[in-house]
Order: sequence, then C-alpha cells, then structure tokens
Amino acid sequence: MERKITLSKDDRMNFQNTLDNLKSNSNWQVLKTYLIEMKIKYPSEYFICTELSNTYHMLGMYKESEQASLEAMRLEPNDVLVVYNYAVALYSNEKFSEAIVQLNRILKRKINTIAYGVHGEGMKWAMSIKNDSLYLKAICQLNLGKLKDAYKLIVKHLAQRRRGVYSDFTKKQVKRKEQYIINELNNKVVK
Repeated sequence: MERKITLSKDDRMNFQNTLDNLKSNSNWQVLKTYLIEMKIKYPSEYFICTELSNTYHMLGMYKESEQASLEAMRLEPNDVLVVYNYAVALYSNEKFSEAIVQLNRILKRKINTIAYGVHGEGMKWAMSIKNDSLYLKAICQLNLGKLKDAYKLIVKHLAQRRRGVYSDFTKKQVKRKEQYIINELNNKVVK
C-alpha cells in the first residue's frame, strides 16, 4: 500500500504564503510551475490540484484546468471550493449542463454546513461561494438558451449581494448580463 505524503502544518503555511504572494502579484506562469512541482512532491494533496486548476484557468488553459479540477474532485469531492472550481472549469469548456450539476451540489447545501463544516472557511466565505454559484448557474442557463431561468437566478444573486461579502463577479458585470437577458426576453416577446 502506497503511503500518502502530506504537508506538515508549517509546510502548509509556507505553501499558502507562497501561493498568496504569487497570486497577489499575478505571477501565473511562476505559480503554475510552483504548483506542478508541489503536485509531484505531494500527489495526495487535493488543494494543490484545485489551485493548479484555478491557475490554468487564469492562463486560459481551460482543458488543463478541467483535468486538474477532476483530479482534485477524485481526491476530495466534498470540498465546496473543489466543486466550485470544477464547475468553473466545466463552464469554461462549454460543458454547461455538467457545470450546473456541480453548482446544484453547492446550492443544495445549507449555508451553515458550507461555513462551518469540515472544509468551511466561515460565513462570509460560504455566502460568497453560494451566491457566486447562483450567478455562474445563471450564465450556464443563459448559454443553454434558458433565458427565464437565467434571469431569475441573476435577480436572486443580486438580491443576496452584501457589503463585505466577496464576489468573483463585479456588480457592474452582473447588471450588464441582467440587462442583456432582459433585452433578449423582450426581443422574444416582440418577435
């Protein structure tokens, strides 16, 4: 039986500091190289795979992003961040129905379970990832031609936005998408 090698608490803190530093400086190529090296050294650490997926996504390497996310899902399918990153990777590869399945896994969970469960990072984080899942699901629905469903989800996303709760999507970006859907719905009525 193969022994799983995992990061010690100190190594995990060093890893997180390096990760944060490279992300804050947008050193995506350097981060990619670092994460690939870490993945080779620690193949059973799912968070390395999910961070690698995120990095590939930032570099526009969507197929690689999906592969890294799938590996993270195999290692830890119950971490909401892993599920969310997998949904983003599926969306980026135009697998909208598959992305919706993953987003529904997040949306069906109770907020307290997300916030304070095994992989939880607090209430603000839980509110953020759950609300961003609504928006991403709306965009998937839009790409599938389900305008009314997309509109309802965007309205719900906007209603749940709160000061101090982070979003991957700017309010301006969401409002533009909402207006686009309204225009498309009006065009369907006129035709």
